[in-house]
Amino acid sequence: MPTVRFGFPHTDNPLNRTERPPSKVSMNEKATLPADNLPFAWDRIETAESLLEKLGRVEHANWPATAGWLLREAKVEQVWRFLTLEQVHENFDRIRPFLGRRLPVWEHLLEAAHELGRL
Repeated sequence: MPTVRFGFPHTDNPLNRTERPPSKVSMNEKATLPADNLPFAWDRIETAESLLEKLGRVEHANWPATAGWLLREAKVEQVWRFLTLEQVHENFDRIRPFLGRRLPVWEHLLEAAHELGRL
């Protein structure tokens, strides 16, 4: 008779096994990022130089996704190190799909900039 665990019979089905295969990286190990990695680049290796290089070519196909990532992850005051208000405004329709939860923030900021005569 099979043993019962958590109210369900345990069989040799791999999905019912309680042991886990060894993982390649321990949950306690931290990924090592370069010392000059940007503080908001928690999920990738990105330095100021590499980001400036990527954002220097507005016509590049990946530019909207990179700019959207910056506007989504960085603090507003950090964005201005890499982009100008005019660049954000002129390319906002291209950046918009990449903003996620930060879309209302950037819509408000651009509206306020327009009302203040900065655009």
